[in-house]
Amino acid sequence: SSGINAEYGNERELVINTSSMEVHRISLKDFFDGFANVNERPRNENGDPMVLKLKDWPTTWDFKEKLPQWYEDFMRVIPLKMYTQRDGLYNIARYLPNIYCSPDLGPKMYIAYSNANNPNEGSTVLHIDISDTDVAQPDQARIVALN
Repeated sequence: SSGINAEYGNERELVINTSSMEVHRISLKDFFDGFANVNERPRNENGDPMVLKLKDWPTTWDFKEKLPQWYEDFMRVIPLKMYTQRDGLYNIARYLPNIYCSPDLGPKMYIAYSNANNPNEGSTVLHIDISDTDVAQPDQARIVALN
């Protein structure tokens, strides 16, 4: 987490407390410090460490632009490259004309703490959303995912 903290630690993002479903805005430094060390986690009103998740980060940036070194590593190991790579032969998004808004092809980090009482279980680090049910609407210049 030190690499993320050095470059992005001051950014504040929304996280979800998975116990109460409350949304909090905290710095990425605070989030990743808690991910690496249970004792550093933000605490609830009872003083217990919260189990937080950071969903779909980076939220407003293309992962490839924001984290190019991680993007290349991740895309190198992802399966079904003909479907999942941005330029994959069977990735329908690569064939959309420029009049359409490109869908967010990810990947996105979906990071969840493990349970503080059992820190070896339950964390999620990185995923890529794959969908084959996009509908193009050129009049409104947007892509709507149906699933």
